[in-house]
Amino acid sequence: MNAPARDVPNGSVLQSDRPHSGFSPTASRRYAGPTNRFVFRPLPGLRTVTIGIRMANSPASWQARQPGSYWVTVRDTVLGCRFRSDTAQVRAGFTPNLMITSATGQTAICTDDTLPLRVPDQPSYRYQWQLNGQPLPDATAATWEARQAGQYTVAVRDTSGCMASTLPFSVTILPRLTATLDSIPPVCDSSVAKPIRLKGEPAWGQFSGAGVQNSLFDASVAGPGNHPIYYIVAGQITCQRAVATRLAVVRTRPSLTMGSALTIWQGASVRLPVSVPPNLTYQWFPPQSLDNPRQAQPIAQPSETTTYTLTVQDAYGCSASGLLQVQVVERIWIPDAFSPNGDGLNDTWELRGIAAYPDAELTIFDRWGEVIFYSVGYTTAFDGTLAKQPLPGGLYPFRLKAGGGSISVSGTVVISR
Repeated sequence: MNAPARDVPNGSVLQSDRPHSGFSPTASRRYAGPTNRFVFRPLPGLRTVTIGIRMANSPASWQARQPGSYWVTVRDTVLGCRFRSDTAQVRAGFTPNLMITSATGQTAICTDDTLPLRVPDQPSYRYQWQLNGQPLPDATAATWEARQAGQYTVAVRDTSGCMASTLPFSVTILPRLTATLDSIPPVCDSSVAKPIRLKGEPAWGQFSGAGVQNSLFDASVAGPGNHPIYYIVAGQITCQRAVATRLAVVRTRPSLTMGSALTIWQGASVRLPVSVPPNLTYQWFPPQSLDNPRQAQPIAQPSETTTYTLTVQDAYGCSASGLLQVQVVERIWIPDAFSPNGDGLNDTWELRGIAAYPDAELTIFDRWGEVIFYSVGYTTAFDGTLAKQPLPGGLYPFRLKAGGGSISVSGTVVISR
């Protein structure tokens, strides 16, 4: 006679050889992976074992692969008695909704940079970061600073020991970019300067700055001054950004004011009068007859009429030039006194060399500024008289002009009696 089925004490018949009764789902949420192995320990004389609703010839064990309630029905084939074990509850493992994200929203970094990665932080979860399937040391938090390229995943374990893994997150390392910008030659006169074509590497960058239009620098737009010009190169990510800078110098030409043409006696010297700014380089040409051709105002002693050219240049190479003529004329020797006393010595004011200037104009004044002598050509020398009357001894001012106005001499002459 078959005995009615009865429950055996919990754990006396049906036991699991795993410390928990959960499953670890894959990404598709099918129940695969680790399973619970239930072991039946039969009493003496028991032969037929039914686990759940399935008959099994072997009483040793059963592999549970689905969640639910499991029990064992045991039938004694001799006596017909049946026994039912306690019930083992097998639940499904946790299904975490975890995804790796980066703090920057990017998947690439530059060399020597880091990319902050993270998964949602749950206090009941334990994390293990992996790179290309290999666990990373000390990577057990919900965040990780990625420094290497590869596939990052996170293995997550709950309090029951069930495990799941995130989808891979790919990190790429890109090289840093370097930008170069060719030097920009200085512009000395923006009003006449042609636009300068800018050159930068790599070729896909962009130029910016005052006076920049596409890849041209226009000094007439920028105007005088020192203008920073930028060449900006940007790659796929933020760290792939490089900037090269050059200074575009737009100068006005140095101001240069030359004095009027000079006339000197033959054998005489004169300092060349010019007005120039400081801190320039100076070059006079021809350098002969100059005491220092690299000085702003050298002393000239030409033997013949000479036109000098002065070229000045600033630190940026901007230059300006001017001309100055020094006319060399035959000397007129002018004594500073004579004695019209009838002794035949120095009775008249003799001006040696004045015969070379037939247009010479001589004017002599008394102490009150009245003209006492005037002559053009000086064919008759001054004898110290006015209207054939002797002038008193003393100091008399004079003015001499000759050479078409190129010679102008003023001074005094003494009449000694």
